[in-house]
Amino acid sequence: MRTKKERFVELKEKRLARAMTHLDLLSNLSTHRYDFTEEEADQLLETLNNKVKYVEGLFKRRLEVKAKRVKKVVGISRQAAEEESKIAT
Repeated sequence: MRTKKERFVELKEKRLARAMTHLDLLSNLSTHRYDFTEEEADQLLETLNNKVKYVEGLFKRRLEVKAKRVKKVVGISRQAAEEESKIAT
């Protein structure tokens, strides 16, 4: 059974490679083979930027939740240790 970390690393590598391939395909649209307006280019770039910001927000929120959980566990552990030392004295 793989750990959450192992699954994350494996999927991250595969999905990032696939995303980069699709970004390369989108970048091909900027060549002389295609005709587009500045408005169309701006719309494409805005859509991509919005999605990147959305994904970034998801990761940041998840990290904040993890940090709060760690603080809570550390606080509980610290409190338990203090209570244990009071009982010992």
